[in-house]
Amino acid sequence: MTAGDTIERGAVAIAGVGGNGAVAIAGVGSAEGFASATAGVGGNGAIADGVGSAEGFASAMAAALKIGKIVLTSPLILAPLAGYTDVAFRRLCRDCGAGLTVTEMTSVKGLCYGSRNTRELLRTAPNERPSCVQLFGSDPAFFERALALPELAGFDIIDVNMGCPMPKITKNGDGSALLSDPAKAAKIVAACVKAGGGRPVTVKMRIFGDAIAFARALCDAGAAMLAVHGRTPAQRYSGAADWDAIGNIARALPIPVAGNGDVVSVSGVRFALKTYGVSGVMIGRGALGNPAIFSGADGDYFGGHSGGGYVGASGGDYFGAANGGAFSECRGVAANGGYAGAACCDSFPDSAVGERPLPPVLRHLNYLTEYFPDRYAVTGMRKHLVYYLCGVPGAKRLKSKIAALETAAGLFAELKSALYQNGGVFT
Repeated sequence: MTAGDTIERGAVAIAGVGGNGAVAIAGVGSAEGFASATAGVGGNGAIADGVGSAEGFASAMAAALKIGKIVLTSPLILAPLAGYTDVAFRRLCRDCGAGLTVTEMTSVKGLCYGSRNTRELLRTAPNERPSCVQLFGSDPAFFERALALPELAGFDIIDVNMGCPMPKITKNGDGSALLSDPAKAAKIVAACVKAGGGRPVTVKMRIFGDAIAFARALCDAGAAMLAVHGRTPAQRYSGAADWDAIGNIARALPIPVAGNGDVVSVSGVRFALKTYGVSGVMIGRGALGNPAIFSGADGDYFGGHSGGGYVGASGGDYFGAANGGAFSECRGVAANGGYAGAACCDSFPDSAVGERPLPPVLRHLNYLTEYFPDRYAVTGMRKHLVYYLCGVPGAKRLKSKIAALETAAGLFAELKSALYQNGGVFT
């Protein structure tokens, strides 16, 4: 079994189901237990077991990941995913406990040339503090020019993409193409540090043969943190992430390193922090349909309370996972019928569902309508529903209904009906 398989499948001992609907991972049966499991994460990602209180967790997380002078409240970071991590989804992930969310990657040339579409990527939510913008390009001069623009003045952290492997990016010398030119990559970092006004500069990169030497060059140029995806550019997004390679980079540098790749469950988060010497974990595809992975609780995912919530009968296998406590391939579906994260929903009442908290899937749609036109909200939500409904009985019938809907109000009503009326299709 590879390191990537270990994290993807949540292969930390699963010891049962806690009373609050959380999966007991290695004896952890609650959000406080997850706090204990991840508390004490220091600069090198070491775990100090035995910190079992919520206060201890908060204290440990406050010192968990420091980027320059900025201290994150959690070592868990939402990775930028083009077409998915817009301002609405980032806001939801912050609700659920993400310590940092990063904009979709933004072209420095597009900013300098005044592209309207490029500038629209820079919108941030009220809870995105500290805020982080990810820029891409290959000319240090354009990075300096972009950072002088007022549109970037409000961001607290500047991130540079040196990891995107897609041909439309690399053909211009951007993204992971920079891995083959460490001198230019270092100049870009130095230019951002010079023009950043004291703001920390971070880099997203991938593993490859000379990754440690490359990472050291970025560090020497002034990078405050690196996020390392455990696949090579040639792999793109296939195969397993090599967490041993990530760990080797983390242990070789004096700055924090966040690992990225194949982490799709709370147990995977814990395993990565405990095993590989990273200071943080960046989660991308594992957060799609599962934003509550950032909350540290494998509970009733669509937003129920302990004891079965309100998506269906308590104790039932109403998300279709196999019995015996195993996780399915669909991002942490637990045998008690729960997905991750009831805790992230408890303070969001909504009159449309009485006194019940608003589940993440509905809150997500509400945020989309707040930031985007109705048509985009519907099409954007459909993309995410592929992940929200993964492995859910009755999903095929619901998807066919959703395909015919053209308004966000109609989509909200259909999802609410599926969740609440007559036990819901998820029972």
